[in-house]
Amino acid sequence: MLDFGIVSFLPNIIIFSNFTKEYLQETKSQPKVEINAELREMTEDFDFQLENYTIFHHGFTHNININVQYQYVKGIENGQYPDFLKLEQDIKQFLVNYPNETDFWEIINKELAKMLLVKYPQLSSITLKIHVQPDVKVTRPRSSTVTLTRYQQ
Repeated sequence: MLDFGIVSFLPNIIIFSNFTKEYLQETKSQPKVEINAELREMTEDFDFQLENYTIFHHGFTHNININVQYQYVKGIENGQYPDFLKLEQDIKQFLVNYPNETDFWEIINKELAKMLLVKYPQLSSITLKIHVQPDVKVTRPRSSTVTLTRYQQ
């Protein structure tokens, strides 16, 4: 069953797919949606987590979690959405090949955000939060959050 709960809060929304139009016509209890209304500004976000990733850095093995959240550029076409698994692969590859063992987590995070925003033009902004679990040297959990936004006209 499709959930139209949020539709009731958006009085003027365009229904994009033919399936949705047909579904609305076939159901007895239709949500209040104008099929051909003016499009209001829309933003789209996606997020995923890379959990329990093991990395050797600062002379120790660390267990980290990375929260990845990004917003798509306005007007993204259906065929342009990136596969988040490719972003995950790029994150892992970046961390494996990161050249400076002494950089703080904040610097790694900043460079990772830059790389992803350059590589994926479909993204208008990205927020990365790296959670580092306690280790032998630092016995407290810590995290770094970076948000990078692409300039858009």
